[in-house]
Amino acid sequence: MQHTGPYHRRTHWSTFALLLGSLLFGICLGFGHHAFYQSLHKSQVSAEPLLIAGWKTSRQQLISVGGTAFAFVFKASLVLCATVAYMQLFYCTLVNGTFTLEKLDRWFSSLDDIRSLFCVTTYWRHPCLTLMAITAWLLPLAAIFSPAALSISFDEIQPNPFQSVHVPQLAFDSLAFWSPTPKNGLNPNTTSGLQYRSPSENTQRIIRAVAAGGEILPITPPGTNASWTSVLELPRLSCAPLDSSARKAVENNISQAILETGDEFNFSPNSGSYLTRAMFAYMSWMKYNVGIEGHSYSVPFPQPDENQTYKMNVQDFLNGRTSYNGLDSFFGVVPRASNYTVPDKYSFWDTKNNTAPQWNPLEPGQKWGSEAEDSFTWRNLSKTYLDNYLLLFKWYMEDAVFLRCQLAAAKYTLDFSYSNQAQRIHISSIEEASLVPSTSVFRFEVDGNETLLLDTCQTWCTSQSRSPVPMRANSYLAIYQAFMSLLVGAYQYHSGHLGTAQFSGGPYSTEVFSTSLIESIELSKLALWQPSAANISNATSGAAFDDAVSLYAPARTEPESRKPLEEMLEELFFNVTISMASSEALLYNHSSPFAPPPQNVTFHVHGNIYTYDAYKLWIPYGIALAVSLLNIICGLWAMLSVGASFTADFSSVARIARNADIGADLREDLAGKDPLPKYMARATLDLHGDQKLSIGKPELVVQEVRPDKAWVHSRE
Repeated sequence: MQHTGPYHRRTHWSTFALLLGSLLFGICLGFGHHAFYQSLHKSQVSAEPLLIAGWKTSRQQLISVGGTAFAFVFKASLVLCATVAYMQLFYCTLVNGTFTLEKLDRWFSSLDDIRSLFCVTTYWRHPCLTLMAITAWLLPLAAIFSPAALSISFDEIQPNPFQSVHVPQLAFDSLAFWSPTPKNGLNPNTTSGLQYRSPSENTQRIIRAVAAGGEILPITPPGTNASWTSVLELPRLSCAPLDSSARKAVENNISQAILETGDEFNFSPNSGSYLTRAMFAYMSWMKYNVGIEGHSYSVPFPQPDENQTYKMNVQDFLNGRTSYNGLDSFFGVVPRASNYTVPDKYSFWDTKNNTAPQWNPLEPGQKWGSEAEDSFTWRNLSKTYLDNYLLLFKWYMEDAVFLRCQLAAAKYTLDFSYSNQAQRIHISSIEEASLVPSTSVFRFEVDGNETLLLDTCQTWCTSQSRSPVPMRANSYLAIYQAFMSLLVGAYQYHSGHLGTAQFSGGPYSTEVFSTSLIESIELSKLALWQPSAANISNATSGAAFDDAVSLYAPARTEPESRKPLEEMLEELFFNVTISMASSEALLYNHSSPFAPPPQNVTFHVHGNIYTYDAYKLWIPYGIALAVSLLNIICGLWAMLSVGASFTADFSSVARIARNADIGADLREDLAGKDPLPKYMARATLDLHGDQKLSIGKPELVVQEVRPDKAWVHSRE
């Protein structure tokens, strides 16, 4: 039986499917491996034992096995892809040339025997074949490096555990913030009711501590590394510059008060204007409400008394209040009054005559005398003096700042977070709220059910309330009073001491310069003069200058980072308010029926977690997939150029050998044994001699051959 042409070129679909399917399967495995590791990222490492079909293991071991399995199957699929592509290229090379059996042995076994790659002479003659074989050997490296993408590190465990617990809540609706007194006097009998007296000791102590440092005091969290969000209704200080009409009224009031008390600052033609000595560099006062009709004054000096004495509305008025209704506060800063420096035209002395004629309190021709001195007051000052006084006062006011601050209420959404010892409180949002109406007297009664009732009614009331909310007004007032008690008062440069002033109504003082507000833009200009390092060393560099610099403390705040006084006042008031939570005495007792309910608190726990670095997975996988794609391109090109597809099956080898012309006698005792005889190694293999290989459906030709008679008889 003999096969004859013609042959039709045909490639089998299974080879295409195997070639492309193995690559697509490898891609899917890569994404599956990525998704598997990504699902473990930031999750906690668990060493708890697991029992599976009687086999004791752990979750960590199963994860390690799973990652290794993904890498192994990924490698196997790409090696299969490389093997199929290599066989197409091998047979394409085989059918287009004549080669020795030794060389064909090396090529055919290069995927199984690494020694075959040592045939260097084939590298430059058939580089694609050799490179494809090398990639098949190197592809398993991707399975070695990819499992390293998942590691174990010590970090925050995700997702964070949370728990419903009590968090620090300010007990505004209680007696904690303020000190009461019986309405009927010092008698401790409370049947007459309780009324507000002053801020409590804890309130004053915390406000002084926060005002000095400017930062929120540490608040004890419900646990280590905890975070939560609270919506709190808190008192709020709202500040804004005075409008033009209110500012004008304040300026006129200050000018009038200083002018009408000028005789206390020495009228003399040799001392210049007393305004330079009486001018306030800093002022803070309270709104003054007086009279049955409720007249109020927003100026620092209300109407003078019968002795023409002007008294600033400061501590006495602030401490005497039992309600925050209309209790506005005002601030004034005059930077030009921080020293005696004035423009030349307002100087004490005339540079030519060594006198100060513009500050002569007498009219021209009028002379000083004992009688005139005794009766001389601001009312008979010269017109020249008065005109220059007003001009100089106007010069002082040119860069002065005047603010009004009002107590308000707001709902704050606050994010509390703690990391080790670090505290962070972030304001997410602020919503305006209404102040609780002030109540002057509180009465407590116990009903028949032994329930405590709070009676805030004054007269003609028919019902009582159990709610402690009305006490919130006194808590707000206590914080406001204690805060403002540090800031009200006045300061004159002439007094010689920072934070003090001398005036007709008596000496004034303020503690504002002992607070963090001194770092504001406006108040920083009032700091007392100090010589610089250049002043005391008479140099700007060198050893002496460096020694002089070392004598100064480093600046707390850089000038460019200073904030306006308006902003710093509001910020400091918030800080002192929220810092009240640092004292357990000012927090709700959790057993109280008025205590807020527990909140969800997230705890940031640290431990061993899985960390997935995606690039460590995709770099080896990406290289392997790119190489496999090149292998497929070479394999498809080989299939299309030959017009047939091949496999590494034994039948394929047998059929090739059956159709080949081999230049040697291959008969031996045990065919195929190792090693290959040398004479066979040098033999060449040629498919159909000079004819091109044709693959297709053959035609079958049958020839009948009669057996000879001797053979027939032997069979019988």
